[in-house]
Amino acid sequence: MDKKNETATPEVTAKITWVNDDPNSAKRASANITIAKCFTVHGLSVMNSNKGLFVAMPTKVKQDQNGNKYYEIAHPVTADMRKMISDEVIGAYNKQIQSQSQNDEQKAEEEKPFEIEQNETSEESETGEETESEAEEPCIVPIMG
Repeated sequence: MDKKNETATPEVTAKITWVNDDPNSAKRASANITIAKCFTVHGLSVMNSNKGLFVAMPTKVKQDQNGNKYYEIAHPVTADMRKMISDEVIGAYNKQIQSQSQNDEQKAEEEKPFEIEQNETSEESETGEETESEAEEPCIVPIMG
C-alpha cells in the first residue's frame, strides 16, 4: 500500500454542552468535539428522528427565494470519520442522560417523606384504656435536602 494514501483515523472526544428537557423536541442536545487533541468543533447537535438519534454537524442558514437553506460549516470527509464522530457524540449523550437519571432518582429518594414508628408497647392510662397518643395516625415528616 502506498504510504501517501494511508490515513490514520484520529482520536475523537465529545462533550455534551446542553441537554434539552423537552421530550417532544427533535433537538436533544448540543455537543463539542475535539479531534486528535488539537482541533475543536463547536455546535454539533444530537437530533431525534423516526430512525433514532443522529448527529448534525454545525450549520449556517442562508435564505433564498425558496426559503431557508442549511449549509454545514464543518463536516467529516469520510464515512468512517462521520461514524466515529457520531458514535462518540451519541455515546457521550447517553452517558449524560444516564447520569442525570441517576441524579434525579437520588434526589427523589432523598426527598421522600418517612414515617416515624411509634413504640410498640401499649401504654394504658390509669383506667386501662389506650392513651390518646397511641390512637393517632403515624406522623409523616419530609426530609429537606
